Amino acid sequence: MNFYHEIVEPETVPIEGPEILGYKAARLAGPTIIQEYHVMIQEDLEYSYLTTGLGIMLLRVPND
Repeated sequence: MNFYHEIVEPETVPIEGPEILGYKAARLAGPTIIQEYHVMIQEDLEYSYLTTGLGIMLLRVPND
């Protein structure tokens, strides 16, 4: 997945139908993921997670 091209600057924006729901969900989830990675880097955390109530996303920033 190319995060920038699919979330930040998609080539097309759906106008109606079920595609718009996925688009809006991605637009909400994208900044949340970025913010959590930012906090992980600032606080020097290797592991973190996000939860939506339906699923858990595990995040990792290797200490290289």
